[in-house]
Order: sequence, then C-alpha cells, then structure tokens
Amino acid sequence: SLAMKFPPAPFTNNQFSELSPYFEAFSRLSLVASGIDDDGLYYIGQMTNLRELYLQKTRVEGPGLVYLHQLPQLELLNLSFTPVDDKIALNLLLLPALKQVYLYRTRTSRQVIEAMRKNKPQLKIMLEEGPFF
Repeated sequence: SLAMKFPPAPFTNNQFSELSPYFEAFSRLSLVASGIDDDGLYYIGQMTNLRELYLQKTRVEGPGLVYLHQLPQLELLNLSFTPVDDKIALNLLLLPALKQVYLYRTRTSRQVIEAMRKNKPQLKIMLEEGPFF
C-alpha cells in the first residue's frame, strides 16, 4: 500500500519513476490532494495488482483514465472533487473489474450517472466523498 501523509506532502508524477521496481507489489494506492495529473495515470496503469485507487482532490481531469483499462483487478476508484465530466465518466464503464466509483463534486451530470447505473447495475456509483484509504 502507498498512502499520502496528512497534511499531504508534495507528490508528483516524477516520483513514480522511483517506485517503478515495486509497481507489482501495490494493491492499494491513495494519492489524495497530491500533485498527480492525467500523465501520472500512465504509471498507475502499470500497477497490475492494484485493487483500490483514491485520487480525490487531485489534478486528474480524466483523459488519462484510459491507462486504468489495463488494470484487471481495479475494483474501487475515488474521483471525488476532480473535474471528471460526462464523457470521461462514461468511459469508467470500460474498466473490467470496477465495482465501486465515487463521483462526488465532479462535473458528471445526474443524467449520465443514471444512465451508467442502468447500463452497469453491478457498479455502485457513490455520490459522497468516500474514504481516503
């Protein structure tokens, strides 16, 4: 597991290169309020055993979420307080193992959330901030 300290210390995309030898060891990753953005999701997409990912209050806007399609075990994703919009949210349906996603205070409309719930009823879409880890 990897988690940020509170108050958060700076953590950016560049620091992932130092962790790369250990990518397969991570099953939970919490980068709440860090400096990570969509480019950093490229590195996270290489953490093949990742099951839980907490990205609330980061600079992730959404286009980099395509890298998470490579994560066969990702079950929980927290995107609360990020600017994820309707188009990006619909792409979350393509994550193979996703069971729970937090979309509180994103730019995702109620209509898209309802459409997602109808399309993939086994996916729990939470409209609360959710846990930090």
